[in-house]
Amino acid sequence: MVEEKKEEEEIIDYWWNIVVELVIKIETSAIQRTKQVSLCEEGLYTSKSLLMASAFGDLRGTFFGVPNDENDE
Repeated sequence: MVEEKKEEEEIIDYWWNIVVELVIKIETSAIQRTKQVSLCEEGLYTSKSLLMASAFGDLRGTFFGVPNDENDE
């Protein structure tokens, strides 16, 4: 009885930790997308730098201050 309850609690803890990790990942992803959209709307980075940022999953790949990438093509 005690052993079954302990096993049940371990299973609940295991799944709870997975749920918490997923929620954190979803929130982090939403925050990153919001930052990217805000910067894009303000014209602070271009489509190429947005693509690079998306590849890295954050803003590490952005080039601030580049007006556009028409000349890069």
